[in-house]
Amino acid sequence: MKLNGLRDVISFFTVIPLSGSVEGAADSIYLLPVVSLIVGAAPALARYYLKGIFGNLFASVASLAFIYLVTGILHLDGLSDFFDGLFAKGDKSEKLKIMKDPHIGAGGVIALIFFYSLMLASTYEFDPRTLVAAYTFFVTSDMLGRASIIGGLIGENYHEGLGSIFSRRFRKSHLVYYLLVSLILLPIVRIYYLLNFAGIAFGYLVYRVAVTSFGSSGGDVLGASAELGRLLGMMVLCAQL
Repeated sequence: MKLNGLRDVISFFTVIPLSGSVEGAADSIYLLPVVSLIVGAAPALARYYLKGIFGNLFASVASLAFIYLVTGILHLDGLSDFFDGLFAKGDKSEKLKIMKDPHIGAGGVIALIFFYSLMLASTYEFDPRTLVAAYTFFVTSDMLGRASIIGGLIGENYHEGLGSIFSRRFRKSHLVYYLLVSLILLPIVRIYYLLNFAGIAFGYLVYRVAVTSFGSSGGDVLGASAELGRLLGMMVLCAQL
């Protein structure tokens, strides 16, 4: 297990300009828990401090905005493309062609509306009493999304593209390394560390849906897994924290 790929992972999965490479990020995919530590900070600060000034709704909207100011919208684009293909009519090749189309369709628009609405509802229902609770919420939900990427990479049927770069360089040992690196999150996520296993299983489930629907998986599917995993984490945590 090498730690020198941290720059590559942070550069690819956030907007922080560290001049990393896609190949380096793929080789060090098990360092994704560090990304969760970074991504969780800004939305936690926004959710906790802005609620006392502007109220819960504004604070919730602002916290979601900060997530994508840090991560960019690469995964959101994958989410919309995934549902465009999933909702399309036709055989596997036609569905795959629609998913890979750079233009967003009605299926993607509807999916994004429902996705954002559920994220906003979950973040609104979660009312942090402390900054630590807010940080736990956003770090844990991001962690579940990152675990979903790992779960998706367990499968090997990928068409050519960004996803295939990660697939070809993924090793089963990366799964073990990911779970070990995730231990750095224990002081924050505590018992919710176990959600890693739910995220891995969920990511593999999304992969299987993609293979059944499109004949193969890809970068859009991994992006969709990450965002849907984050949402799943938020929905679980808003009822617990």
